Amino acid sequence: MTDKVSERKCWEFNDACPMRGQPRAGASCPAYRKGLSCWEFDWKAFVGALPKEKWDYWKAILEQCDSCTCYKAKAVELRERIEAVRKL
Repeated sequence: MTDKVSERKCWEFNDACPMRGQPRAGASCPAYRKGLSCWEFDWKAFVGALPKEKWDYWKAILEQCDSCTCYKAKAVELRERIEAVRKL
């Protein structure tokens, strides 16, 4: 399963992704806007650059990742990125 995921972006692999078929410009997901999979995106830099009052929102979003099919396939990469955000 991991090989198939590596070749595709997260929104292509995850049938439940709300970004599927959406235009990138103005998308609510910053990784999608940049054309990156969630496991490729620097979540720590993104969240850290936001005003602190927005950190809890994004931390809560990232806490939902463990139920995603992409997380199951890319757990090591995503776990590291999520843990970095938790430490902010």
